[in-house]
Amino acid sequence: MSFNLTHFALRSVKCLSFLLLLGACQMQESVEKTQLAGSSFETGVFSSSFFTDSLQNILSQQTPKVEKRILQFHQNAAAPIKEEQKILTFSDKDWQKELLFFKETDISAPQRRDKYSIAHFNDSLVYLAKDEKLAIRRLCLQRAKAGGWKKITVEKREQNSLYAIEQTLSLEFEEQQLKRYHIIGKENALGNETLFYEIQGQILKP
Repeated sequence: MSFNLTHFALRSVKCLSFLLLLGACQMQESVEKTQLAGSSFETGVFSSSFFTDSLQNILSQQTPKVEKRILQFHQNAAAPIKEEQKILTFSDKDWQKELLFFKETDISAPQRRDKYSIAHFNDSLVYLAKDEKLAIRRLCLQRAKAGGWKKITVEKREQNSLYAIEQTLSLEFEEQQLKRYHIIGKENALGNETLFYEIQGQILKP
């Protein structure tokens, strides 16, 4: 009996040590991520991917209603060829899809970061592509007076022998909460008329 109790006690101590170590690692990881987000303005390091994942988690927990509007039209057309407006509640997977446009604009990887110049202003950071072949042409982060971000804007441009795409993407915040997102762009596939489109998402107050 004493052997079993001793064996059980040793296993309990090992299990407790593992849990404490796991908790410490998770806490350290959380602190590091928080420091990264908080110091991005000073250091010029910003990860769209990490930021989007964090934003997605918050929105999935809050489950706000979203007024979403989609417009598509051709140049000089008298009326849109498509117009939709709905009030929706997104699931976690829905938010993944909804914010994918911004997550894909990440330029924080070391091999990409060096390809952008960074300009610091009093309330904003601006990343500019050094090479015109880069799809992400410009990333602007505007800081709110109370801390956190006020607006994040990305300009994209892709072009090859088959198609050309231009987009301006933006996320707007109030009191560090996402309030609206906006995509405006145009695309031209070989042999087709240029298509213009606009997607607006407005976070509604409960």
